[in-house]
Amino acid sequence: MSNPEIEAQPALAIEGLPFELPLVAGCLYAILEDDDRLAAATVAAILEGLPTAAAFCLVSPKQPDRFFNGATALDAAVQSGRLMVLADASKGKKRAQSAATNSALSIDALMSELDYWSKKSGRRDSVLVIDMVSLAFEPTASSLRRLRQRAERDAQAMVLLFRQPAFLDNRLLAGLNACAASLAGLVGLHCRHEQIKLDLHHWCGRHGMLAARRLPLTWTGDGRIAAQPEEQGRDAPPALSAQLPASADEDQVVALSSSLAKGESLPAGWRQVDDDFDKLPRALAGAIAATVVLPFVPGTNFDALLRCVFQLRRRHGARLKIVVREVGARLRYSQETLVTRLGANLVVPGEIGRGRFLSLVGMLRGQVFPHGLPSSFEQALHEAMPDQEQGYLAPQDFCRAVRRSLDRSRHTGIDSVLLRLPPAFGLGPLDALRFCAIKRAGDMCSADRGNVYLFLYACREDDVGLTLERLFGLPMGELFASEERFLAADAIQTAIDRLEERLADAPAPDLGPELAKVKSAAPAPYSLAPAPLSLKAAAQLRFVPLPPAQPSPFKLRADTAEQEIAAPS
Repeated sequence: MSNPEIEAQPALAIEGLPFELPLVAGCLYAILEDDDRLAAATVAAILEGLPTAAAFCLVSPKQPDRFFNGATALDAAVQSGRLMVLADASKGKKRAQSAATNSALSIDALMSELDYWSKKSGRRDSVLVIDMVSLAFEPTASSLRRLRQRAERDAQAMVLLFRQPAFLDNRLLAGLNACAASLAGLVGLHCRHEQIKLDLHHWCGRHGMLAARRLPLTWTGDGRIAAQPEEQGRDAPPALSAQLPASADEDQVVALSSSLAKGESLPAGWRQVDDDFDKLPRALAGAIAATVVLPFVPGTNFDALLRCVFQLRRRHGARLKIVVREVGARLRYSQETLVTRLGANLVVPGEIGRGRFLSLVGMLRGQVFPHGLPSSFEQALHEAMPDQEQGYLAPQDFCRAVRRSLDRSRHTGIDSVLLRLPPAFGLGPLDALRFCAIKRAGDMCSADRGNVYLFLYACREDDVGLTLERLFGLPMGELFASEERFLAADAIQTAIDRLEERLADAPAPDLGPELAKVKSAAPAPYSLAPAPLSLKAAAQLRFVPLPPAQPSPFKLRADTAEQEIAAPS
């Protein structure tokens, strides 16, 4: 039997947090702090979230007694061997346990020292914490990529501690946001007048990615930090909002060329770039709170647009505003829902004019993306794709398929509709279903002994009427006596539960074989177009001209009267 303590996942365990901050092996994390005590509290939180059988290593130029700042739990962890500190050995401190780093290391020297220590000690640490004040290199995309690759190679969770009193001046934060693709998590901890704030910019966990959260923390009696209870409830942490310092690029707007309709001019202050999703990250290098406008035009590769939105959100964090504008084309409801789930703040419908469009873009000032992102682009697509079942299903199969679709929709936020349709007088479910032509994946129908059930995936209430006309091709009043709609997921779930209860008491037949026979034997659809005229003996027909007409003399009434008078009696 497996040991749950060994299989447990390390985490940044801050007491009272309403969400988990796991430390996944092979991932790189960055934590920004403006107080030396927060560094010790962070290491203590990692130790608290470490499985019992696991250990971790701290790389810092400071000796443990200075770094730990009186945290007795960390001292005990060093004595037990769970925590190994690689510090400057020039001071001759025995508690350093080994020689390690100088006061300033390049990325190459750091890699060499870490490899040497790993081979010499033979330790296999679950977490490696690096105090970045010991490093002489900037956190560039190249250096962070090398650290992440090392974490992947050694199957370690690597945590970088940035201790800089003025990190909120956006310079360090902007650099890390620009390298967000290498970071599985980015958190800021800052203390003012003993009041601590945790700014979670993004963090990837088992249930997706959290982003744009701010929570108040407090000091505990033993030098640790914990979340403060809030009146609004711990399940709804406040979003990162205007409390964050204003960014210099808040008013900047970058728009792809096709984002402007024909005849529209570029608004003042906007920057226009070419229509190339691949080159857009370079145009937005270093952006924090700017706005980017992406077009959806005829011929747009929706997969490329979706991937661009997801990568921009992952790379630049929650404060970047992403707008998708329809220009001469319309997103389907399922596409609109998916693009907003993967990072877009707003989808502007194509019928909105230029003035209203500019107003909507201006309203996004200061906003942050409030939703958590999926852990990967592929996972998001998998969750949003409908089940492959479509058309008629046997009653029990129909119930199971609807439940699966509802479970998937809870992650994507896609609305669906369930309809219960009793057939009109004199008709049975089979008579009505023979006219139902479903062609879209995810749309399903079935029937019990008295009703037809129709499930429409990714369908809004306003679109139900047109969808029914398209599916049946006849006025609904001719096929069904009434119509009952279930719109909310809970209402659909309840209706399916009741259907299953009725099926348990009185099983309904599977109409699939009968429908197959009816549709295979159905005559060709009637057409109002006149049938073409066919001539059986077209070769024997020839044109025969009529003889010329012989005009007869026109007689006057007077001539007729004279003839009558002259005639003998």
